[in-house]
Amino acid sequence: MKGPSAMLWNYDVSDKEEAERMASLYGEDFTRAVEPGMEVETGRNLVRRCGNELGIATWEAYDFDPDTWTCETFSNREAAELWLSGSLYLDECVELDRQLTQSVKRMAALAANMSGGRWTAGIQEYRDGRKSLSFQLSDETGFFLITSPICKASELALGVVRDRVREELADLDPYREALEACRRAEDSSIALDKLAFYEKLKDLDMPVLLGALAAATEQNQRALGRLLADRKYEDMSVLPDAINPMEAAFAEAKGKLLEWKEGGHGDGMYYHDTASSYLDDYHELADEIGRPLLRDIDELIEYGYLDESGVYENPVAVIGTMLAEAALEHARADAEYFDEDFRMRATEGIDMWTVAQEIAKTVPEAKPAEEEPTQTRGPKL
Repeated sequence: MKGPSAMLWNYDVSDKEEAERMASLYGEDFTRAVEPGMEVETGRNLVRRCGNELGIATWEAYDFDPDTWTCETFSNREAAELWLSGSLYLDECVELDRQLTQSVKRMAALAANMSGGRWTAGIQEYRDGRKSLSFQLSDETGFFLITSPICKASELALGVVRDRVREELADLDPYREALEACRRAEDSSIALDKLAFYEKLKDLDMPVLLGALAAATEQNQRALGRLLADRKYEDMSVLPDAINPMEAAFAEAKGKLLEWKEGGHGDGMYYHDTASSYLDDYHELADEIGRPLLRDIDELIEYGYLDESGVYENPVAVIGTMLAEAALEHARADAEYFDEDFRMRATEGIDMWTVAQEIAKTVPEAKPAEEEPTQTRGPKL
C-alpha cells in the first residue's frame, strides 16, 4: 500500500505538460538527490490521454516523491485513484481496472447479441472519469436513444446502472403522451413515426435490453467478486466504493423482496411493503445493522452451512439475500410484538438455516476451477 486512504474523484486532471515538467526535475533513473532542509516540489497527478477503442480514455497516475517518481497507466479513473490513494495494492488496482473495462464490453456485447444485432451500445467518458452508457436501435428509425445517467465505472459493473435504466424506461409513458398530443394538434407525420417506433420499442426491444443488462450485471458482479475472495464479509462494508458491494446489495435485496411478493412467497406477499421500508432504515444504519448481518454470513461459512467457493462467486447476491431475509423477519416480528429495540428485531431471531438455503439458491455453485479459478480467503501467496 502507498499511504492513507483518500476519497475518490478528488484528484484534478492535470495537463500532460505539467506532469512532464515535474518529471524533468528528476534524473534519467527517475530519482534525484535532496539536500537536508531543501524544499522539494512533490505531488500526485492524473493525466487523461486520448480515448481507446471503446471511447474510454487512458489515465496516467503520477506519484512524485522527494526521492523518486513512478507512473502507472489505467483505463479507468477509479482504479488510478485507488492506486494513488493507497487503498489497494497495485496488482489489485490493475485487476480492478481490467474488470471494469470488461464490464463495459459485456454490456455492449450482450445488448447486441441478445437483440440479434438490433441494439448497439456506446460509451462516452467525461473529464472527471464518469461514463455514460448509451443504447440505440440499429435501423433507419433508430433516432431513439437511451443514455444512462453519468456513472462511475464501478456502478456500471456492480449493476446500479441496470436499475437506473429500468427507472428511466418508466418515464417513456409521458413521452408517448406528449407525442400523441403533438399528433392531435398538428397531425405530425414525424410524431406518428415516433409513436410507431415507441410502441415497437416498448413491446419488443425493451425486454431484450433489460434482459441483456441483467445478464451482464450478474456476470460483472461475479467477476468483481473474485477481487473480494480474501476478505471476510464483515469487512466488506468498509471497502473503497469501486469494489464495495453494499450499495448494489441493497438494490438486490429490494429486487429479492419484490420477487418473493410476485412469486407467491408466503410472508413475502404479506410483508413486502413493511420489509422494503426496513431496508431503507438498514441503509441509514449500516454500521449498526449491516455489519452484524454480514458477520452472520461469515458464521454460516465457518459452521459449514454455506459452500465458501460458491458464495464468493457473487457477494452482492449473498449480501442482498441476507438483507432481504432480515427485513422480512423484522417485519414479521413487528406484526407480533413491539417491545424490543429496533436494532435487536433487525439482527436477532433470524432463521439462519432458512437464510443459508436462500443464499445457496442464489449462488448454488462456483464455476469450474479450470474455467474461472476461485480464490479462497486468507493471505495471498
